[in-house]
Amino acid sequence: MEKGKKLKSDKPLEEPDVEFSAGAKMKWMHVEKAGKVEVENYSNIKHEEFHQSIRINMPDEIKDGETYESAEIQTRRENALDEEDAMPDEPES
Repeated sequence: MEKGKKLKSDKPLEEPDVEFSAGAKMKWMHVEKAGKVEVENYSNIKHEEFHQSIRINMPDEIKDGETYESAEIQTRRENALDEEDAMPDEPES
């Protein structure tokens, strides 16, 4: 596998090195103009990744002029670094 290459997993990783999750709940949200969302990850270390997005009462693509009520969004990302490419521990002073 080349440096920086990632393997996408369709299920949560057993022991991720990095884990990030966030969520938002709203009573209502009116969309005047929907923007485009792009999420990019960069790594020069080989790694395995998992991403999960959950939307309640909200479609994957929101539309201009729509109002969404009692909506919830959650996202979770995990990365597991390839041990061969992982940074070595810092030497003790």
